[in-house]
Amino acid sequence: MKLPMSRHAFYSMTGTFTILSILGQVSTSIYSPFFYDLAIMYSSHVGVIEKSVATFLIAFSISQLLSGFICDYVNKQS
Repeated sequence: MKLPMSRHAFYSMTGTFTILSILGQVSTSIYSPFFYDLAIMYSSHVGVIEKSVATFLIAFSISQLLSGFICDYVNKQS
């Protein structure tokens, strides 16, 4: 029989996941105003920089989905 999670552990995990989800949004918001400067620095177009960020976010979201499925599979095995 599993014991329920303590109140302290619950709030610690909830706070940790909240902070991590906020940091993901902040990280993309920090450099998005600098797309033009990045394009100049890399001798590229702003559209290419935008596409690279979109590609990163799509890959990141797919990795999150896959890691969720893997964690569920491992948890069901034990």
